[in-house]
Amino acid sequence: MRVGVTGAYLSPRISITNSPYPLTRSSVPARSFTTGANPPCTDTTNGAAKNMGFGVTYTTSASTTGTIYIGLTFDLKSAAVSASDTSTWQLVYGTGSAPACNAAPSGTARGNSYLAQPGATVFLEMAQSVGATITGLSQSTAYWFDVQATDNSVNGWIYSKPALSVTDIVSSTNPSAATSFVSNANTCNDVTTVARMMGFGLLYTTGRSDQYSGDIYVTLTFQTNWPTNSIDTTKWQVAFGTGSAPACNAAGTGTPVGKQYTIADQTTNQLQEPQNTGFVLTGLTAATTYWFDVQATDSATNTWTYSKPQMAVVEEPILPGVPSNLYFTSDANSCGSASATGVMGLGPASGSVGVYYQTSSSSSGNIYGTFTFNLATAATSGQLATWQLAFGTGATPICAAATTGTLVGNSYSFNSEAAVVGGNAETVSFVLTGLLRDTIYWFDVKMIASSGTVTASNPQLSVSEATLGDIPHSNVHFMSTTASCADTTASAVMGGLSSSATNGILPMTYTVRSWGTGNIQVTLNFKITTPAITGDNTQWQFNYGTGATPACSAATTGTTVGNLYEQISTVAAARQYSESLTVVITGLTQGTTYWFDVRVTDSNTDSWTYANPQISVVEVA
Repeated sequence: MRVGVTGAYLSPRISITNSPYPLTRSSVPARSFTTGANPPCTDTTNGAAKNMGFGVTYTTSASTTGTIYIGLTFDLKSAAVSASDTSTWQLVYGTGSAPACNAAPSGTARGNSYLAQPGATVFLEMAQSVGATITGLSQSTAYWFDVQATDNSVNGWIYSKPALSVTDIVSSTNPSAATSFVSNANTCNDVTTVARMMGFGLLYTTGRSDQYSGDIYVTLTFQTNWPTNSIDTTKWQVAFGTGSAPACNAAGTGTPVGKQYTIADQTTNQLQEPQNTGFVLTGLTAATTYWFDVQATDSATNTWTYSKPQMAVVEEPILPGVPSNLYFTSDANSCGSASATGVMGLGPASGSVGVYYQTSSSSSGNIYGTFTFNLATAATSGQLATWQLAFGTGATPICAAATTGTLVGNSYSFNSEAAVVGGNAETVSFVLTGLLRDTIYWFDVKMIASSGTVTASNPQLSVSEATLGDIPHSNVHFMSTTASCADTTASAVMGGLSSSATNGILPMTYTVRSWGTGNIQVTLNFKITTPAITGDNTQWQFNYGTGATPACSAATTGTTVGNLYEQISTVAAARQYSESLTVVITGLTQGTTYWFDVRVTDSNTDSWTYANPQISVVEVA
């Protein structure tokens, strides 16, 4: 380009952007899932810390920020020698050669140590799980992960079946996910039969509104110590809030999260077990400090001790970064199964749906998840319940159905120590890769009972799904069902297009992405069958809402959108007509599931049938 007629030639500089977002993007986090191939490690030392030789490793990404979010699950089994035996373990990690079973202690410890103790002179076996964030790691470097164990006797504790889940926070020109890890030695003795706070005092402050979303993925671990003088139960549930963190034994406060879990003491001896769970919260207020705790409710005034809390947190960035989609769901399913070879152990009653996740249309195909449920043994001494996480597509398997789906990681066990009902919360972390886009996956457990019936209940699922890291994508979703509703009322009722699941397939719903705008376009198609009578008419209007999906001919509920439409029966024979409508809905809440239906009003009590709905949804980025 020349300036004027005789001026100098200049080389123009052109800046190109991909409006409305810059070309720089947050990269997709690297994720890994590893199960240890090493044989079980029997720890027979007395008072000396030893590594357990898990042999699970992770090599950091070449573009790592040096921060990873991990979940480690393993199986722990005591000797059947003494009710006073204990084994204390702590997460450690390091570089170089992974330590062997019973090797001298090495590596860097992370977080609190946790203790297990049987309640009788029979063996105690249970899954152990812990979550943590680790910072300051080097790029492209192999790290091993293990536990250091310290026993109080030479009786053998067996450590086995490690499974390591990793989310590696990679570098970006836009803000990457924020992480936090907090732990303390707080101890609370609970001696009441009403809900009380356990005074954990765990805090997290959300990021700035111009960088972070207020959407967090959390893993919480703590120690429980059971009474020695009675056969009691304690129930705990996560709660959170703002303001001053509640003290030990303060009145129940805050907002509960997910399900309540029951620990059942089977003997009058002391029994100690760690507890762990994961959960997701969305829409937290920016730059605000939140406390996290558990509410505990005991069956008697004997002393239950809650202690050593620790919490790992990941907070997702906002656009123009490409955050992971965070999702949390729980269900009240309860399933009793009695199979020595294995059946599905957490499925719902016939025709309904358990816990599930629907991948995004821009999914990278990998998710990091945490799955928690309550497991109760029968009043039978020596009963062993063995479970393993499973997932799949299609109809959700019902309670005690034949095993199906794909198994994940290792199996874990929990045993009864006396002829008294026992119980515990079971948790596993996992990573899945290669998932399909815009696909619904169910999650369940394969359950084996050595004898009698074991009961699994209250499943809850936390998911962090990595989406494509190039640009913020609109999310598209399609689904169809065979729902059918014959309406025979002359007053306004629901058309049943979003009625309870059909053969285990979800009803007509859409879950707003945790990073989404909450602005969606919905196209609804369905079929109307007229009565075989001339002159009848039916009127319908698009309807949506949250919570339980309305049943066929249920009382009207939800929010209507758009106009009222009419169909008239013109001949004395049943006829079928296809109906279609497109609407735009704005301002929906992130991370919330919405159902879609029609509100129906007939001219009389003759039967009009609404059936075969399908929806197409576009949520704009």
